[in-house]
Amino acid sequence: MVAVLFFAIVSMAYISATLSSTLSAKQQSRYQVAAERAHEIAESAVHHLVAKLATPQRVAILAAGELEGEVRGNSGAAHDYKITIWSAAADGADNDQDGVADEADEADLLEIRSRGTFDGITRTVRVTLLARYREAEVGAATYLDNADATLNFSGNSFRIKGEDHDMDGNPTGDAVVGIGVSGDPVDVLAQISAKEAGNITGAGGSPSVAEVTPIDMADLIEEGARGANVTLTPDTTTSPASAGDWGSVGSPAIVYCAGNIKIAGGSAGAGLLIVDGNLDISGNFDWVGVIIVRGGIRFTGGGSGKRLLGALIAQTKLDDSEDVTDLDVRGTIDILFSQQAVNKMMASFATYTILNWREGANAE
Repeated sequence: MVAVLFFAIVSMAYISATLSSTLSAKQQSRYQVAAERAHEIAESAVHHLVAKLATPQRVAILAAGELEGEVRGNSGAAHDYKITIWSAAADGADNDQDGVADEADEADLLEIRSRGTFDGITRTVRVTLLARYREAEVGAATYLDNADATLNFSGNSFRIKGEDHDMDGNPTGDAVVGIGVSGDPVDVLAQISAKEAGNITGAGGSPSVAEVTPIDMADLIEEGARGANVTLTPDTTTSPASAGDWGSVGSPAIVYCAGNIKIAGGSAGAGLLIVDGNLDISGNFDWVGVIIVRGGIRFTGGGSGKRLLGALIAQTKLDDSEDVTDLDVRGTIDILFSQQAVNKMMASFATYTILNWREGANAE
């Protein structure tokens, strides 16, 4: 009887241990699967972010410094992710892993912490993204993509200055040409009177007009249309509803119109203003960045003045039969070249690629 009882106790202990071991193995397996899925969610979220940074949503995402959402698997179940974003320019880390922290080129890097959650388990990946900028060597305060462009200057209150300026409008000491032409500038020069010549300054004397490297206008406009975060209605007269609606120096915008547009007085913005048509600007106007126009451009009427700090790029001559002066300047207008403004605002075309990963449960 004692032997039987002893055997029963031993058997129960064995079964209990086996069952406990089986449950532990199942729990461990479940934990491992959940951890793997959480890690996959965190990685998927990074690729999702990179895709969104190529769309108009990037402005709000970068301003917020975070992105949250859900990933849905084959079963349809939703699993959470959260991404935190910050600039690598001053975070005290060697983000590009070259042995030096917070160097100048790290301003082109974004640091990402992505957390994925599955079945209550969270995993994190740390990623460095590298900005790849759309380059445009403007080479002039005003670029005309047509050697046959027609010009008109009314009055003597305009300035087209190829002397370089910083973002505050202060001269830097460098200079490009005032008006750059894609081709022989002889016809453009013939349209500038001796009285007007002194208002077009920069490299090479006055009037500062010269042939410069051509710019791929079609490519710029196509990319701008794809990445625009403000879209204007063609064949209307418009202006920003409130300050900052068309971007600011701290948060530039890509403002796009797919046709002719008139911009009324009291307008201001920063970034890229892209018009696939003719552009007419009247009244007070202040823009920091680049204006790209595939058509004629006219500054006219009202207001105490207009200023563009950056560069003007105009393709001109949408149709040779059109009665449009390609560059028509009336009244007070300052077009001041700024390489700093061009570089900063062309960064609106930036796309991001993954530079490196650091993975793990608590990747830091």
